[in-house]
Amino acid sequence: MSGSDCWWFELGGRQDTIGEDGDIALELRRLVLGVWDYIKNSGRFAADCYTLSWIGSIPGKRESRRMVTDYLLRGEDVLRGRNFADGAFYGGWYLDVHPAGGMLDADAPNCVQTPVPVYPIPLRCLYNSQVENLLFAGRCIGTEREAFFSTRVMDTCALSGQAAAMLAAACAMWHTVPGQMTKAQVAQLRQQLLREDLFVPGLQTDESANLAHEAKLTVTSVHDGRAGAPTGTMSLEEGGFVTFPGVDGTVLLSVTLHTPQTLYGTLYSALLPNHLCPGKRMREYCWKLPAGHHKLPIQAQAGRFCTLVLEAAPDAELPLCQPLRTGFVCGEKGMPVCGEPMLEYETPESLYGAEQLVNGYIRPWGGANQWCAAPQDPEPCITMQWPQAREMEQLRLYLDPELCVERPSSHAAQWQDSHKLTLYREMPPQLARDMIVEVSRDGSGWKPVWEQKDNRKRLITVVLPKKQKIQALRIRFTRTWGPRPVGVFALHVV
Repeated sequence: MSGSDCWWFELGGRQDTIGEDGDIALELRRLVLGVWDYIKNSGRFAADCYTLSWIGSIPGKRESRRMVTDYLLRGEDVLRGRNFADGAFYGGWYLDVHPAGGMLDADAPNCVQTPVPVYPIPLRCLYNSQVENLLFAGRCIGTEREAFFSTRVMDTCALSGQAAAMLAAACAMWHTVPGQMTKAQVAQLRQQLLREDLFVPGLQTDESANLAHEAKLTVTSVHDGRAGAPTGTMSLEEGGFVTFPGVDGTVLLSVTLHTPQTLYGTLYSALLPNHLCPGKRMREYCWKLPAGHHKLPIQAQAGRFCTLVLEAAPDAELPLCQPLRTGFVCGEKGMPVCGEPMLEYETPESLYGAEQLVNGYIRPWGGANQWCAAPQDPEPCITMQWPQAREMEQLRLYLDPELCVERPSSHAAQWQDSHKLTLYREMPPQLARDMIVEVSRDGSGWKPVWEQKDNRKRLITVVLPKKQKIQALRIRFTRTWGPRPVGVFALHVV
C-alpha cells in the first residue's frame, strides 16, 4: 500500500524469464497469497471485509530479450537527449530502475527514477543489417540495459510501432532494405513521419513543398500574450515551478507574501518544458521582500522554454489566471496538478502570430510554435491567398490538444498524491470542435468544400474532391471544446 497499486510484485530478474516462465509464475502466485494472508490476518489492516477476487495467471514480462540492432541506444543518449541524423520517434519516461531480484531484494529501493529530457530514438534501433528484412518494435528494440529502463513503457513502444511500420512501407516502395537506405531516403522518411504527426524532437518539416509557405497568410486575430482574469492562488509552502516561453527581455512574475520573506529561485532553460528535468541552469535569484503583492523580474532567454524553480516559502502564493496561453504552466513541487501563472512580459511580445503556422514545427519546441486566436474573437479564421491560382489537393491542420502540459502515462487509484494526475474529464478546451474549409478559384467568392463538427482529432486531413486550381483558401473555426481560443501549430497545403 505504498501508493503504487502493488506493481512491486516482481520476480525473475536473475532468472530465464522464457525458459523458467512456469516456475516464476508459480512463485509469484505463492508470494501474492502470502501477502494476502498477511493483509487479512496480521491485524494491521482493516481487511475483514476484503475479498481476493482475482490473481493474474500469466506473468507480465518487463524484460526477456532485446535485439542487437545497428545501433544500441545508451543511457547517456537518453540523459543528454542526444540528436541523431536518423531520429524517428521519441521517449521521455524516467530511467526507471527496479532491483533485479524484485521482491527478494527487500533491502534495495523498489524503484529509483531519474528524470530525463524528451529524447529522439534512431531508426537504427529498429533493424539489424545481418537480417535484411526483419524489423523490431516495442520492448525488444535495440537498447543497452540502462536506456531500456526508459524505452520500455507503452507510450514509447507504440511510437516505435508506428515508426517501424512506416519504415517497412518505405522500404517496400523503394525496393530496398533498412540497412541499405541512402541518406536522402532516410531524410525523406523522417519528413513523412513528421507529416503523419510522429514527433521527432528538433526536426522541422521541409517547407519547400508546402504551398502555405508561398501564400499570403492573414488571420482574423492574434492572442496578445497577456494573462487572463485572476482565478485563485497556488501555495509555495513546499516550493513550486513556473514555465513560460522565453524572450530576450524581462518577465514579471506576480507573487503574494503574507509575511516578509526571502524568496529563492533557480532559472533553467530547455527546448521543451519539463519540470522534473528543467534543463540548463541559467541563473539564481534571491528576492528579499516585505509582505504584500510583488512582481518579480526574471531575465529570460529567447528560443527556449524557461522554468523557474522556487524553493519552499511558507506564507507565499502565486496568483493564478484563467488558462488562455500555450506554454505557460505552473505547479506545486511534486504535484501533477497544473495552473497558469499570472506572468507578464515587461514589453509586449508576439508569441502567437500567423508566421508560426509555417515555421517548420508541428509542436512546441523552443517556443509555442502556434498561432492562437484572441480570446474575444467569435469566429477565428485563417486565410491563404496566392498571386495566381495554384493546383492543390490536400490540406493538413495540426491542432493543439494541450501539448504543453506534462501528463504521466499511467494512473492508479491508490497512488500517492505526487503521482496522481489530473485525468481528462472533458475534451481539451482549445481543440477546434467545429470548422469549415472554403476555397476561391479566382480570389473572389467562397465555396465550402469541407465541414467538420465535434472534431476529436489533433491531425486534420482535408482531401479535396479532386485536384484543382485554387487562388485562396480559408479555414473558419466556429467552436472549440471549451472557453479557450483555438490554437493551430501548423498547416500544410499540397
